[in-house]
Amino acid sequence: MFRNYKNMSETDKLTWIILFFQIIKNNPYIKAKLAEFNYDDAKIAEGVDLLEKTQESQFSKSSTNQIKISAHSVFKSLFVTIEKEYNVLTEVSTVALRKLPDKAVKLAVNKGKSKKQIQTLDDIVLVCHLILDDDEILQNMNKFGFSKQRIQELYDSAKKTKQLYIDSAEEKNEYHSLVTGKNQSFEELEEYLIDLIQIARIAFKDEPEILDKLGL
Repeated sequence: MFRNYKNMSETDKLTWIILFFQIIKNNPYIKAKLAEFNYDDAKIAEGVDLLEKTQESQFSKSSTNQIKISAHSVFKSLFVTIEKEYNVLTEVSTVALRKLPDKAVKLAVNKGKSKKQIQTLDDIVLVCHLILDDDEILQNMNKFGFSKQRIQELYDSAKKTKQLYIDSAEEKNEYHSLVTGKNQSFEELEEYLIDLIQIARIAFKDEPEILDKLGL
C-alpha cells in the first residue's frame, strides 16, 4: 500500500481510501491517465462498490455491537435482582417447609446452585412453578412473606430474563457474523487497491506532485 498504512486504524484506513477515490473521480487528468492502463470509469467503479460494501459492513457491525452491549447490560441488572430474590426465597422455604420434608425434597432448593446464569434461571422458573402449583406449599410460604403474587412475579421475571439472555446470545452470534463479513469485504477492497496503487505509481512515476496528491 503506502507508508504507515499498516499502522493505521481501520477507520483511518477507510478515510484514506475514500479520499483516494474522490481525488481520482474528481480529477480528469488522473482519470484519463489511469484509463490508459485499463483503469477506466467501469474499473474504478468496481473499487468504489467494494468501498461502499465495506462501509455498510462497518456500520452494521457498530450498530449491532451497541445493541449487544445494551442487551447484556439490561440482562445483567435483571439477573442480579432476580437471583437475590430467589436466594431469599430458598432461605425462607427451609423454614416454611421444615415440617414438610417431602415438600422440601420436591423443591430441591438445597441442591448446589449452578454457576451458569441460564441454568440458574431455569432453576428459578422450575421452583416457582412447583410452588405455584402446590397450595400447601403456597400457604406455608405465605406465612413468611412470600405471597402467591410475589412468587408469580419472580416466576415471570425469570422467564423474561431468560428470553433476554437468549436474545443477547443471538445478537452476539449476529455480531460475530458481521465481523467476519466486514473482514472479508475489507480484504477484497485492499486486494483491489494493491494493483490500482501499483498502476498509479507507474502511471505517475515522473509526476511526484500527482503521487503526493494521491497520498502515495
